Amino acid sequence: MKGKKVLITGGLGFIGSNLAIKCLELGAEVCILDNLMPDTGANYHNIAGFEEKLEIVEGDIRNSVLMNEIVKEKDIIFNLAAQVSHVLSMENPLLDVDINCKGQIILLEACRMNNPSVKIVYTGTRTQTGSVEGGVIKEIMRDNPSDIYGAGKLASEIYHLIYYKAYGLKTTSLRLTNIYGPRAQIKNPKYGVVNWLIGKAIRGEDLTIFEPGTQLRDILHVDDVVDAMILASEKDEANGEVFLLGSGKGISLIEIANDIVKSVGNGKVRLVPWPPERKNIEVGDAVLDCGKIKEKLGWEAKISFEEGMKRTIEFFEKNLNRYLG
Repeated sequence: MKGKKVLITGGLGFIGSNLAIKCLELGAEVCILDNLMPDTGANYHNIAGFEEKLEIVEGDIRNSVLMNEIVKEKDIIFNLAAQVSHVLSMENPLLDVDINCKGQIILLEACRMNNPSVKIVYTGTRTQTGSVEGGVIKEIMRDNPSDIYGAGKLASEIYHLIYYKAYGLKTTSLRLTNIYGPRAQIKNPKYGVVNWLIGKAIRGEDLTIFEPGTQLRDILHVDDVVDAMILASEKDEANGEVFLLGSGKGISLIEIANDIVKSVGNGKVRLVPWPPERKNIEVGDAVLDCGKIKEKLGWEAKISFEEGMKRTIEFFEKNLNRYLG
């Protein structure tokens, strides 16, 4: 990464900011693009202490004039800009399509016309697959998303792969599981349930889990995600490929919540009925088979659930007020 010119779309958000800091530490020149859409996690405190080392552009991937300029001379684009709420995608599907489909085409066209040698790492979601019998998700399974968000992310992933096949753009898609860690949005559960539960516990509030709470989730610490994204940007073997990215282990939501309460020493777990708008898009048990990325790129999750929770809780206990405004 040393000396590489890097663009991170959505770079003031949870994953993007952690990635930006890691790229800086590895010697890259980093430009962040973010539209600062409310409640999505974009937060200037995410880059506190690094502001002078970054180029920050407040802008939107839907702005073709801006994108045509900003992609020029970049070696790597980490493409995280998106509408990332399952719930919001059903409430406002046109916004989801505008950002997650139209915006992605604008970015890809800008690269095709102005920087065809750039490497693009796109972040998809494991919910593109939808629910699967047995709860174990593999890349070879038929995609069947249950909400507009998953459908839009699937469409955008296909766009990236088409631009690889048709134009030679070096694109890779990583389908992410439930990510947790420092610098996340914790005000509401729309953008990451584990981080939200941690915030609730630190504030001494009830941690509400939809009944029965036994549904399994594959959760992954953000540092492991950052490592995978950087590795995918460096490896030619990743070009034109789709990889699932998770811990490969399932843990129930009730167990996650109970462990958070125990670790924080505060809060209370409470089971609640499913609201219809959430039940209708629930995918059930979801554990990722990450054998493909391990075989092709040599990546696997390194941070244990216990260590990841410790790091995350310590961060938010010190910085809670910065993430509640």
